[in-house]
Amino acid sequence: MSPVIVIAGPHGSGKSVVAKKLAEALDFNYGGAGRIFRELAVEHNLTVSEFSELAENDYSIDKLIDAKTKKLARRGNVVLEGQLAAWMTKDLSDLKIFLSASLEVRVGRIAKREQLELPKAYSETKIREISEHNRFKTLYQIDVDDRSIYDLIINTEKWTAEQICQILKEAVNSMASERKKEVDCK
Repeated sequence: MSPVIVIAGPHGSGKSVVAKKLAEALDFNYGGAGRIFRELAVEHNLTVSEFSELAENDYSIDKLIDAKTKKLARRGNVVLEGQLAAWMTKDLSDLKIFLSASLEVRVGRIAKREQLELPKAYSETKIREISEHNRFKTLYQIDVDDRSIYDLIINTEKWTAEQICQILKEAVNSMASERKKEVDCK
C-alpha cells in the first residue's frame, strides 16, 4: 500500500500548514478534517464554535468527516490532518505525527487566521476544544489528550513550518528506507 502520513494536534498547532507543505514536498494528496469542518460550518451559516455545539447533538457531522478521512487513507499517497485522523486511520497510517504548541501561541495563530480579536479567538477555541473533547470521548471513547499512538511529537513553537516539514521529510525518508531494507532482506 502507498504511504499514509497523519498529522494531528490541537487547533492552531500548525496541522494544516505543515500537512499541506509536506504533501506538496512529497507530491502526495492532502486531506484536512479541519477544512471540511469549517466548510460545513459556513454551509450552515454558523461560526466554527456554533457548528461545534451543533455537532454535539448531531453525530452525523463527525461520522461524515471520519468517513471522508478513512476513504482518503485507503487511497494512500496522502498526508491527512485532523484531530482524530490518527485514531480514525490507526490501522491504515504509516506515520502518525502530533504537533503541539501552547494555548497562547495557538490562539494567536487562530486570531490571525480568522481575523478575530484575541479574546474572541480564545473564547471560541476553548468552547470548541471542550466540545470536541467531550464529543470524542462520548462518541468514540477517545481522549484527544492521549498521545500514545503517535510516532513523532513536535512542538511547533520551536521551528518554522518549513523546518518542521524538513524534519518530517527526513522521518518519511527514513521510514521508506527501512521498508526497502525489509523488502531487500526477504
